[in-house]
Amino acid sequence: METNSFEWWEDGAGANDVAPAGVPAETSEYFGRIYLEGEFLNHDILEISVLCDELETPVLGMAFHLTYDPEILSFLRYDPGSFLERGGDPFYLVMAMSDGAGFESGELVFGETLRRGDQYPVGGGEVVKFYFQELSGDVRDGVGSFEFGFENGVVSTLDTVRQDIDGVKFEDLELGSGEMLVEESESGFDPAYLGANVGKSFEVGGWVVWVVIVCGMLFSAAFWYFFKRKKVVEIADFGEEG
Repeated sequence: METNSFEWWEDGAGANDVAPAGVPAETSEYFGRIYLEGEFLNHDILEISVLCDELETPVLGMAFHLTYDPEILSFLRYDPGSFLERGGDPFYLVMAMSDGAGFESGELVFGETLRRGDQYPVGGGEVVKFYFQELSGDVRDGVGSFEFGFENGVVSTLDTVRQDIDGVKFEDLELGSGEMLVEESESGFDPAYLGANVGKSFEVGGWVVWVVIVCGMLFSAAFWYFFKRKKVVEIADFGEEG
């Protein structure tokens, strides 16, 4: 199945509400895709890789909500991918949402962006890896499947101001027992490190991710401005004493 990029600050909208053709209603052009792959690591750990391909427009950042079944999977942590990392030092937001009782709601919020002045990559690569713990062995026993879906997906570029790239397809994933790879060798995953970013119980619209990202960028710029200004003052003071 496929979902679509849309103006995700419009609360209440869904990626599937924009256009059934797989791309935004205002264009039928194709400008790349975001898709998923999955495999088991260390018995009950499921690794989901978010990948991109055929992105022709330089990418500033991307964001989406990833849905899953919290009855059979629990989010553990994420590892950055190499796609945006090759353009600079991206800022990340990853949050597993919870319901009113404090349990996972089955929605993972992800946002990643480079900064002005970085190199914006094109083409394809790995965006991020998510790790989940299997709560039941039913799927591997042939009962049911793991389903992951994109909502509120957007890929952005920078042309004077941030602009969304239309025509990027977000492809959902359904994994049955016969479709999953099982990797028993060294994976680099440490089960003892459960860096889960579990959100509090509140509604999150897509616009929240970009608000947090912008705040992080402003904080970073303010820090470096203060640091450099302080250093200049110290040098000036030292010169006066000499």
